[in-house]
Amino acid sequence: MPIRLDTRAPGFAAAFSTFLDSKREASADVAAAVAEIIARVRADGDGALVDLSRTFDRVDLATLGIRVSAAEIAAARTSIAPET
Repeated sequence: MPIRLDTRAPGFAAAFSTFLDSKREASADVAAAVAEIIARVRADGDGALVDLSRTFDRVDLATLGIRVSAAEIAAARTSIAPET
């Protein structure tokens, strides 16, 4: 649910501070989740990628495979700007 803040309203500073604090908590939660995912991939490698892709992307890499062909790599290289 969106909140409305008016800089002219009494209590704006407190309401804005509360809003910012809620975003910081969410940011910390995201950072912790990302760190956990990275640690899992480092520890479990391809198995973790397969499991995480199934969970987050609803893609079954165990069936589709995770190998990227030389042609796919070449096509990706040509699709990006040289300065990238």
